[in-house]
Amino acid sequence: MYILGIAVLLVGCGTHSDVERSSVGNISEERFLENTQEATLESFSFTGYSGPSSHTGTFSNRSARVVLEEGELIGGVLRVESDSVDTGISGLDEHLVSSDFFSSSTHPEIVFVLDSIQNESGSGTLTFNGVTRRIAVPLEKSEETVSTDFLLDTAPFNMSYTAVDDDVRIQGVVTY
Repeated sequence: MYILGIAVLLVGCGTHSDVERSSVGNISEERFLENTQEATLESFSFTGYSGPSSHTGTFSNRSARVVLEEGELIGGVLRVESDSVDTGISGLDEHLVSSDFFSSSTHPEIVFVLDSIQNESGSGTLTFNGVTRRIAVPLEKSEETVSTDFLLDTAPFNMSYTAVDDDVRIQGVVTY
């Protein structure tokens, strides 16, 4: 019952000052994947900002697995296929899979490995656009669900398009 806040970028804008920011650092990609079970990524969206406008999107091909220890969530993995982006605007989707944003032809997956959960926050490694960074995300827990809502700074992830804000809002819910 924790969402693995996966990150993604979009083009658009709007007010986002009331959303908590994630923290980003460096770490190697070594992690775990024992004792996992399937989970459902019930919802996942990202909102990109550019001036006063915003665009929201999701991914049609996505998966979640959780790691449980004695029935308690201790980690998990979220994966999305970056070329399955869906904003409802085909031209925007085509631009997002390009080298300006997701570089889907060379980096087909975006992966978040949640490896630490403490109280109402979690941390792990996000691999996005060929870059792996450690991020921390806020978590809201209930009995079999975890959710998150935060701003991801995409600057460390090699985005080349400068007409959008670096901050992208990530929202999601995982059930297990």
